[in-house]
Amino acid sequence: MKALVLKENGIFELNPNHPEPMQAAGEILVKVTAAGVCSSDIPRSFKSQSYFYPAILGHEIVGETESGEVAVYPLIACRACDACSKEVFNLCRTYDYIGSRRHGGFAEQVVAPSANIISLPKGLEPSLSVLTEPVAVLIHALSKARLLKESRVLIVGDGAMALLLVKLLSWRGVKDITILGKYEHKLVLAQEFGAKAIFSDSSEILKYNNSFDIAFELAGSIQAYESAIALLKFQGQWILVSNIKQDFALSKKDFSTILRKELVITGCWNSLPHEWPTAGEFLRLHPEAKKVISHIFPIHEGPKAMQAIFEKKLDNYIKAAFIF
Repeated sequence: MKALVLKENGIFELNPNHPEPMQAAGEILVKVTAAGVCSSDIPRSFKSQSYFYPAILGHEIVGETESGEVAVYPLIACRACDACSKEVFNLCRTYDYIGSRRHGGFAEQVVAPSANIISLPKGLEPSLSVLTEPVAVLIHALSKARLLKESRVLIVGDGAMALLLVKLLSWRGVKDITILGKYEHKLVLAQEFGAKAIFSDSSEILKYNNSFDIAFELAGSIQAYESAIALLKFQGQWILVSNIKQDFALSKKDFSTILRKELVITGCWNSLPHEWPTAGEFLRLHPEAKKVISHIFPIHEGPKAMQAIFEKKLDNYIKAAFIF
């Protein structure tokens, strides 16, 4: 089978004759139709963060099985630890992970436990259904929010997930949504999706201090954290969704602000299998969500595409996907 293989740090190779995956008992073989490139795949590929080499990345996977069109839930829970006993599978203590800890979906075929195979609504094109995994993560984040239709919501960051969150919040009936970002082409799409947009380096940001009930953190930067603390109103909720990009030392001033505002800080990690059908239904109802995929590549262009994403050489880039 064709596979995009990370041979070593920073070196991708298209192998047209990679061995097909071995199918263990209880596993399903999936013929991959599309795989999304997550922002986490870039440091894993180019900053020595892969668990092993050679590796096949890709955890945003959709494809076909004998039973129809499916998405693949990438987190393989042990089903035996204390978290799993409560069906909080995303917090499994000894989980495996398709696309990082084991070979993933940047290949024509992948295997996954039957419990990780999620049926999709019929007729979704792969360039849309490939968003199922990030949408499911956002649905999980929404489950952590004390969200009301009249809530004033801030989204910090303007990547693909931040833009998808605008659509999800609108779907949930929230009308007052503001996105804080730094790229004009992304903020234009955010406005098309229904959000007010402000540039993170604009002086305009100051007038939003103490304004928001909930802030979703989707940037992973120190500046983003500082902005959320300042812009939340008293007893506001700060939901951390993105991985942090560097060590973060909380200043005395920001720590004091958290105390004096009585901010509620909520961590959020991955998603749960039961949230995936809702993600599929959302995408069925909102096909315009695929606008966040700015670049689609056939898998044979994988090495060049991954290098271009890393070097930020793609015009108006938001998110990429490989189509098989």
